[in-house]
Amino acid sequence: MRRTDRALLAIVAGAILLVVIAVVVVMVRPSPSYRTETSPADVVSNYLLALQRRDSARAYGYLSPTLRGYPPSAADFVADMPNMDTVTSGTYEVLDTTISDARAVVTVRATSFSQGDVLSSGQSSRTFTITLADESGVWRLVDSSDWTVWRDCWDTRKGC
Repeated sequence: MRRTDRALLAIVAGAILLVVIAVVVVMVRPSPSYRTETSPADVVSNYLLALQRRDSARAYGYLSPTLRGYPPSAADFVADMPNMDTVTSGTYEVLDTTISDARAVVTVRATSFSQGDVLSSGQSSRTFTITLADESGVWRLVDSSDWTVWRDCWDTRKGC
């Protein structure tokens, strides 16, 4: 075998090995799991994960029943959320939490992925906030600046 053939064979074998390692790393990475709900950041993470998993009953449970337009049931909650596909197609990362008295504001980065062209990564990010209230020792969602995870009609007396 010539020297160039061995070098080419080594390059191909190395590339195959890198692909196998990448696949193994992706396969063994643990899936996101629910947190303990002891902090506003945990509650927000759990709410977003419940939305991504389409666990509407759990996501609905994080809303504050004191909302003027509180959905009367989990089914109504689902009907109010027409953007569920947008929620399930990205990733969320809690960046910061600010607590003041019985209120907390959690800042979240949402990253979306789409089919990109040759010059585009197909990835876009945005940040938004979710506001929570401490209701008898339990953090509940009362507002958000992001339309994909929150409905403004929940803030009005007549609801959605």
